[in-house]
Amino acid sequence: MAKGLKIPKPLAGAWILKSLRESRGLALKVSDREIHRAMLNVAKRDGLLVEPSSAAAFAVVPKLYDIGAIDAKDSVVVIATGSGLKTLEQF
Repeated sequence: MAKGLKIPKPLAGAWILKSLRESRGLALKVSDREIHRAMLNVAKRDGLLVEPSSAAAFAVVPKLYDIGAIDAKDSVVVIATGSGLKTLEQF
């Protein structure tokens, strides 16, 4: 679903992994179903049509709460860079 994220060997892959390790960051995966649900939720809640790759960032937020990486009192910023207008068939 999120074709923009399906890159087998990202150009900066080694740098990304190094940055994650050094910052003690984390990366989580989300399913196509979770991405689709996030697309619909963002459209309904915020009036934004985001494309699947952007929706993946929204889809991971509940998982971050679940594992304790973020708390209900934390401010969370999700950057959506892609418009859902180019993927209307996925809504």
